Amino acid sequence: MHFDEWRKIWNFVENEPISFAATARAPLKIENVALGYHIEFVLKVFKVVNDVMTVEGLPRYTEMKPSSEAESKRWRENRMHAYRGSLRHFLTCLFRKELTRSGFAAHELGSLQLDQQVMSRKIVTEDEILQDNSADYKTVAFRGYLEVEYAGEVDAGFNLLRKSGTIAQVSWLALNTYTITITERGLIDESFPTKTWGVLGMETNGGRLAARFRARSGVTKGEPAEPSVHSLHDHFVLLITDVLAFEL
Repeated sequence: MHFDEWRKIWNFVENEPISFAATARAPLKIENVALGYHIEFVLKVFKVVNDVMTVEGLPRYTEMKPSSEAESKRWRENRMHAYRGSLRHFLTCLFRKELTRSGFAAHELGSLQLDQQVMSRKIVTEDEILQDNSADYKTVAFRGYLEVEYAGEVDAGFNLLRKSGTIAQVSWLALNTYTITITERGLIDESFPTKTWGVLGMETNGGRLAARFRARSGVTKGEPAEPSVHSLHDHFVLLITDVLAFEL
């Protein structure tokens, strides 16, 4: 649903402050037939204040059983489509120091004005924003904003989201903390770690993949008996703007 439609449903008035919250008395049960997941989502926080929507919850993914090999193949392909160019894909490639090889380019911006065609930017490498902590965790830190270009395979509609001076789909990323900790699977350890704009800002819960998803195979491994925190927690902040269409 477009945010403009939300305004109509909730009787929002243009240029007036927007503030509302939602709660759920029981876990939300979701069937994602496009990706082949049963999802139980325990909603902890859902609120919109002006142009920022904050969501926190505890999702648990269970694989659906495909009715045929064709359906299984379709789910694998759809998962890969959801993965390519996503924040998780970017962070996985950053962790492995494979940004350029995977079609990503990152530029550091001191400020962000989405209505400006040209902004002063500096290309950055993995070594400039990544610190090796261990084989399982690495720390990401940068000032201002990252402008992330992705020239790899994406859905046709996303190819339309480009900015003058870029060669691919474009997004912007900012940290809510001084640093964030990421894993080899592109998962973030902190709560409410980032703000995103552009294509990354269009990512929805419906397109999110299970934490145990493996990109190389398109398969989600079975849940362990006691899922780790990365299997459960889902928390993010999205910035809603009038410059780009935002869909839920």
